[in-house]
Amino acid sequence: MKDRAPCPKARWTTAQVYVGASPRTTAQQAVRSLAGYQKVHLRAGRSKTVRIRVDAQQLKYWNTSADAWALGTGNRSVWVGGSSRTLPLHTGVDVTR
Repeated sequence: MKDRAPCPKARWTTAQVYVGASPRTTAQQAVRSLAGYQKVHLRAGRSKTVRIRVDAQQLKYWNTSADAWALGTGNRSVWVGGSSRTLPLHTGVDVTR
């Protein structure tokens, strides 16, 4: 994520990554859930590239028939932004086993 400090002062912000529900299950899932975040210090007028690792556990859902966590495969939406209400970056990733 690249974020540019919009104000003339340095500030702290939080880059957040959200993933969408798996399309290959009928299990109840959140439409979008927080999968990772990183606090970032931005100096005035500067941008910063941030890398946030999404752990495999964040892509799993509870499979009630197996009584275990299962990987939610398929094309998953990924959003990135500074808050759950402001997610300007969006892409899709194919999750396979």
